[in-house]
Amino acid sequence: MTQCKYKLQTCSSKIQAEQIEILKALENLPKLNDPTGRILAIFTDNKVTIDSFKNNSMHNILIDKIRKKVRHLTKESWTINFGWAKAHIGIEGKEAADKLAKEAAHDENDQNIVYDRVQPTTVATKIKKARTHKIAESMEQHRERSSVSTVLPSGGAEIKN
Repeated sequence: MTQCKYKLQTCSSKIQAEQIEILKALENLPKLNDPTGRILAIFTDNKVTIDSFKNNSMHNILIDKIRKKVRHLTKESWTINFGWAKAHIGIEGKEAADKLAKEAAHDENDQNIVYDRVQPTTVATKIKKARTHKIAESMEQHRERSSVSTVLPSGGAEIKN
C-alpha cells in the first residue's frame, strides 16, 4: 500500500478533503507498479461525493477534475469503480487514510498545501458572521449611549432609561 498525505486550507470542508484524496490517488496511479491488472476500486464514506459522480449536471472544480482524470485513465486501459463504505468500521486502507489526514491537518508547514480554494458558502458564512458581530457591537454601543441618568430638580429619585 502506498501512502501519501496532503494539506488543505483550514477552511476546506470534509467533502473537499475526500475529493482531494480521490483526485490525488488517481493522479498517483500511473506512477505505481501495476499489480492490479489496471483495475481500481475507490471507496469513500462520503455519499455527497459518490452522488456527485453519478449526477453529470453537478459541477464543481474537484468533481470535474476527477471526472477528467477518470476519462484519461480509462483511455489508458484502467477500469475504475467507485463505491461507498461505512465510516469507521475498520477498513484497513480507510483507517490509514484517516490517520494520514489527521497528521497532515496538524502539520504546521503551510508550504505543503495542495488545495487552497475556498467554497463560496464558506465565504458567505464568514461575511454573515462578521456582519452579525458588527451589528451586535453597534447595538451594544447604542445601548451604552442611550443609558442616561436624569436627576429631578425637586429632589426626586434618580431615574435611568
